[in-house]
Amino acid sequence: MTDCARLSDRMPDVALGRSQWTPEEADHLAACAGCQQDWKLVGLAGTLGEGLGAGPDPASVARVALQRVALERHRASQRRWSLTGLAAAASIGLAVWYGRGQPGQNLPSPAAIPVATAPSARVTDLAIPLPELDQLQEPELDSLLQTISPPLTSGSTLEEPSMGDLDDHELEEVLSTWEG
Repeated sequence: MTDCARLSDRMPDVALGRSQWTPEEADHLAACAGCQQDWKLVGLAGTLGEGLGAGPDPASVARVALQRVALERHRASQRRWSLTGLAAAASIGLAVWYGRGQPGQNLPSPAAIPVATAPSARVTDLAIPLPELDQLQEPELDSLLQTISPPLTSGSTLEEPSMGDLDDHELEEVLSTWEG
């Protein structure tokens, strides 16, 4: 190994005060312009980061991330309720629009509309006329049925999970999304 390579390897230890130059190394450093440039570079690198405080506190980063997750969940819940309200308003608007009928069209009286009176009747047992689907062929109806998502059978969409419901792995995933 050449003197320059050996000095270059020892420069970080000397700069950190873990070692000192031998007289031969000090003589080489004084005479070699390349080693002097390397030594200046190591000295400058040692000053990097001075004046910077400590890194971010993990507890405060986690707290801020959890607050942002809770805020986004709250916003998503509000959007969901807004969309539900808009869908209900659109349904009512369509019902009113199609319920008007054409002039001269005979609409059934309210007494002629069948009403489920049995206590065991479910919403899925009731037939709801949808005239806009009358023109569709069987393959188109099958395609439409496949795109409709099945009803939720367990749980409620009104309940929001809390951070206590997450395990350690899920919490780490949440935090990792904020780091990237």
